[in-house]
Amino acid sequence: MIREKLIAFFRAEIDAEEQWGFPRLNRIPEHFLQDRLNHYRGLSDAEKERYKDCSATFASGVTSKAANGGHFKTGQRNVAWD
Repeated sequence: MIREKLIAFFRAEIDAEEQWGFPRLNRIPEHFLQDRLNHYRGLSDAEKERYKDCSATFASGVTSKAANGGHFKTGQRNVAWD
């Protein structure tokens, strides 16, 4: 139940950010993030929907795991909240 609410929350945030033209994300001077935004802009509408669903689901998993005191691994580094 909590995970579904988190997915819905993150999906709404992603949709709002997209609707406004990604103003918050565009201000972050990080090369990888800007590459991901450029990649996203080149996707078809159907691909964008899948990308947003995947992003919201990933964010909900990271958030719920961290909220429960868990550890998770992303990329090459280990991230944990204790």
